[in-house]
Amino acid sequence: MLFDEVNSSAEDEAQRISVNDGIVDSFDIPFAIKKYLNQDIKESIADEDPLIRMFAILDRRVGKRTLLEIAKTAMEQPEWLHKFYKLRLDAEGIRIPLENEI
Repeated sequence: MLFDEVNSSAEDEAQRISVNDGIVDSFDIPFAIKKYLNQDIKESIADEDPLIRMFAILDRRVGKRTLLEIAKTAMEQPEWLHKFYKLRLDAEGIRIPLENEI
């Protein structure tokens, strides 16, 4: 109990790093879905959790204008998330800028 706050902070940071590296615990998915479903789509697009951003990018409520803005930052996302961005952007006929074009 003495170091609960420090331990909790360290666990949160470790979880954030692992998700950015593409290592997702199945335990985290229901929490990400619940948060995604209970917040505005604009908040989900900008959420710090890549899982929530993944759900948001695939959401049909995200229109072409928003997707054009998102395409500019697609290469800044974790590598595993690029595939989901590419999937949605390709479906809408939007090209992802290459790293050297950013």
